[in-house]
Amino acid sequence: MRAVRAGVVVILLLLGSSCNSGPDRRVPSSRSAQPGFVSRAEFGDRWPLTVESGTLRCEPDYGTALVIVVGNVKYALNGRARGQIDQTGWRDSRELVRKDQDGGLANVGPLIERGLALCK
Repeated sequence: MRAVRAGVVVILLLLGSSCNSGPDRRVPSSRSAQPGFVSRAEFGDRWPLTVESGTLRCEPDYGTALVIVVGNVKYALNGRARGQIDQTGWRDSRELVRKDQDGGLANVGPLIERGLALCK
């Protein structure tokens, strides 16, 4: 009986390890390979948004206007983009920004810095 239990445990361990050896299922590889793709998995505790991921895009028709695309919705991320909300129909990214420990908005500076590199 002990040999049977030991065999079952070994089989379960092998099955469990093979299931965990694949890619991270939370971030599809095709999306994560896109320029501008950012995610909570990448930023960890510094992730400022309430969504899991998005794609940063520079909008060259509006100078250095930077948006983050979540689903099919564009959110204005920096001041230049927020100044274009009425003309473009973009939403304000502050809708997505989580509260920090002091009750203010979390710092989106690292996202803006990353996104502005796309504008070059």
